Amino acid sequence: MATPQFPSCRPRLRGAALAVVALCMPLFFGGCASGPPVAKPIDLAAIDDAFRPALAELQAAVNAENDEVARGILAGILTRNPSGDTLAAAQRFGAVLEGRNLLETLHLSLDTESVPGESGRRRVLLRSNSTASVPIELDLGAALLRHRVVAISPAGTERIAAASQTTGKLSGVVVPPAGEPGLELELDSYPLTSPGAIAARDGWQLEIYPGVIRSGGTAYPVEEVVVEPTDRVLLARELPKAQLDQQPLLDFLATAGVFDKTPEEFNPPLLERTVRIAEEHREATLLALSEFSAGIDDDQFARLEPSLRWLLKVTAESYRPAEWRTLLERGGTHTASADLGRLELPDAPPN
Repeated sequence: MATPQFPSCRPRLRGAALAVVALCMPLFFGGCASGPPVAKPIDLAAIDDAFRPALAELQAAVNAENDEVARGILAGILTRNPSGDTLAAAQRFGAVLEGRNLLETLHLSLDTESVPGESGRRRVLLRSNSTASVPIELDLGAALLRHRVVAISPAGTERIAAASQTTGKLSGVVVPPAGEPGLELELDSYPLTSPGAIAARDGWQLEIYPGVIRSGGTAYPVEEVVVEPTDRVLLARELPKAQLDQQPLLDFLATAGVFDKTPEEFNPPLLERTVRIAEEHREATLLALSEFSAGIDDDQFARLEPSLRWLLKVTAESYRPAEWRTLLERGGTHTASADLGRLELPDAPPN
């Protein structure tokens, strides 16, 4: 994978409304290219007229992801003993539901860690645990792996780098059953350096395309696979190791004459306290800053921008003080960034 390059200085995939049937017609006209093999296409004209209304209801429930209702409709259809292509259509809806049910037994997430013995190099992992009593195999074909790094200097300058690539490492992946050590699959390794940075947010997302899930030798189609992204905060080695809540930042801002300091005096201690705030204290910090900001003028408030950008996970936009105040009051809910950051003190932090 190409290493994100710094300039000099956001998945869940959801199909369209007719994803199951209309998009590639896996139920009535054979499988999608990534789906399980189908013996023969189903002729719509061959569907028993008596079952058409129920199959239409079943399709609507499946497309709406109302699986409990869909299973009830499917059970009703099967009790009426359909045959031929009508039975095959019902069974294919059932395969979609079973594929979703198997996916519900898995928790898929990305994680990153330092590569042992290789200073400055990290790797991104796909981890999965299962609640199923049997191994589950994933055959998901190609997937899109996205990498985004946001680094910030003591002066408050941000540098952003992004890269993406397809990976084919999700074919034939077996997740062990409950009670056994979970899956740990390395998807990529990469260098991560950011000269002069006080901290970097190392974010990864994995977008998986429709594929197949297998259990007991039987393949079931899956049209949506959710993988929890990762967004680790990496600190420069010279920073203290202790994680913080909001109080050290508030104490600094309450220091007499703090807003009389020059940017060179103000920004480094502001950001040293900001980037060490643990994720579980981020919401409380934003609330406390919103309350604090009510007592300072716009010029003073504008000096908080580097801290606000980091805490609100806002990078590309530029706002006036009044707009920053509004974002702060909302707690940054306008952003698409996942609130998944974890504080880590790696062996080889940004340098």
